[in-house]
Amino acid sequence: MSKEKLALDVILETSAGLLSLIPGAGLIVGPVKSVVSDYATRQLSKREEFRVGEVAQYCILKIKEKCAAGESLRDDDFFFDYNENYRSNAEEVFEGVLTKCKSEHEEKKSKYTSNIFVNVSFNNTSIGDANHYLKLASSITFRQMCLINIFGKNHKNELGIRSSHKHTFTSEQSSIYQEIYDLVQKGVLWKISTKQSVVEGFISSDMLLNSDDDYDKNVYSWMNVIPGRMALSGFGRESYELMGLIEIPNYELDELIQTLKY
Repeated sequence: MSKEKLALDVILETSAGLLSLIPGAGLIVGPVKSVVSDYATRQLSKREEFRVGEVAQYCILKIKEKCAAGESLRDDDFFFDYNENYRSNAEEVFEGVLTKCKSEHEEKKSKYTSNIFVNVSFNNTSIGDANHYLKLASSITFRQMCLINIFGKNHKNELGIRSSHKHTFTSEQSSIYQEIYDLVQKGVLWKISTKQSVVEGFISSDMLLNSDDDYDKNVYSWMNVIPGRMALSGFGRESYELMGLIEIPNYELDELIQTLKY
């Protein structure tokens, strides 16, 4: 056994032992141990072994922290196998997290991808929705995660982001605007009509449909993006919360916010 695989086992056993001391949290140990043990037998590069170990430890300790704070694990069949041929939904989601993070070159994303497993362990998110959020996390960049954070807290454009059309772009600005447009296409963001205030949270379809100018509220290309009038959709809000994107530190956001102002 390599030193990396040995370290992976030690991390798992130590973290799982701590978690099992929390009432009710032992439910999570079985699914996590099963998936990590399976990964320990796979051919992984040293970097991949490190990533898997870090993610496993992070998930277990974050769950321990939430349980210790008084939160309760979900009480449905999420953690239980259906039968000997079908693993639990918890195992499926956790393996999804490890698989995404194992080969993710943007390692800053791993914490927020891992939060999906942590948070669905405490709420009633379905297995289908959990996999949808994992797919989203895998398909976006860390900068797009930062953009979701920014638009998620930019209530009434308090950040002073540009709220009019832009006609000339630097290379960096065009790249950022294209990433915003990609989030619109993925259903994460809405562009709000000038008749509406920029609000935090879900924007109802009725509010958007009441606008008299379809062009004003729709985004037909990245050049039609107006950052100060972008807000999270319902799906975007759920993604923001399940990934724990509010935890992204301000120093990761400051330069991006400044770029969006001009």
